Amino acid sequence: DYVVAHADQARHLLHLSLARLEERLDPARFLRVHRTHIVNLEHVRAFKADVRGNLEAMMLDGARVPVSRSRAQE
Repeated sequence: DYVVAHADQARHLLHLSLARLEERLDPARFLRVHRTHIVNLEHVRAFKADVRGNLEAMMLDGARVPVSRSRAQE
């Protein structure tokens, strides 16, 4: 179980599961949007539908993170 954490100008490889990382993060600041992605809400510009109608988190740095259908309903 490895996680790549993206920080301001660095990436960190962590040896733990995403579920364990999620347990350690502040739920008021971090949201699991997909089984493979957790986002820092302070870095989300908006949630928008893509061309196929799937929801994405639009990050401040321009990255697009998929949001699962179950998380999109929440």
